[in-house]
Amino acid sequence: HRDLHYPLRRQRQMCIRDSYIEGLGVKCVREEPWITVAETCEFIIALTMSGNITKAKKILIEVLNISDKKNIPFMGWQFEENFFWPNEKPTWTSAALIIAADSIYDFSDGSDIFTRNQL
Repeated sequence: HRDLHYPLRRQRQMCIRDSYIEGLGVKCVREEPWITVAETCEFIIALTMSGNITKAKKILIEVLNISDKKNIPFMGWQFEENFFWPNEKPTWTSAALIIAADSIYDFSDGSDIFTRNQL
């Protein structure tokens, strides 16, 4: 089993090194200065799957800041110029955030969909 986790650990380390911006979240495109909520949530789920719950919780709290006054998440944040980008709030971004939070906090009966074999 240890050999199976090595590629995941390496990928996680590469993502943190190349795409994670401390205090904000995960960049959508490594070379561009924007964070996207959905990609950050995918990373949160991957952290949860690998058992790194502490880091997953930390990044979830960070990405919640990319939301409006009603806590509805924007698609992303342009961190060099400090504005929501794009200025959209798609439902699938909200869904990604809900699923990421559920994977950490077990809000629903389906919270283990990514962490437990469903067969």
